[in-house]
Amino acid sequence: GTRYVTDSWLISPALNLTNGGTLTFSQAQKYAASGCSDLHVMASTTYTGGNIDASQWTEVNIDQWPTGSDWNFITSTGTLPKGTIRIAFRYTSTTSTAATWEIQSANIK
Repeated sequence: GTRYVTDSWLISPALNLTNGGTLTFSQAQKYAASGCSDLHVMASTTYTGGNIDASQWTEVNIDQWPTGSDWNFITSTGTLPKGTIRIAFRYTSTTSTAATWEIQSANIK
């Protein structure tokens, strides 16, 4: 029941997307009192490892998010930029809001 200040990143290996791509992933969330503002999908063409803040990250526009009120998984998609990129799933929380977020699978085409 305790909420903590968190900023966690799950970052993919480098992906060569010459023509860009589409990310499709299955996700569920619960306890999202602040809606989806604490959950992010990010992309970077400048990150090569180490300090996350030293690189430029762009938020990937995701077509739909779970309601945050149940554990039902939905399939979401987002368009990825072209080039050699890394994708990150970024989870943040505060002492006031701390959702749970589960990603069941992810696919890039």
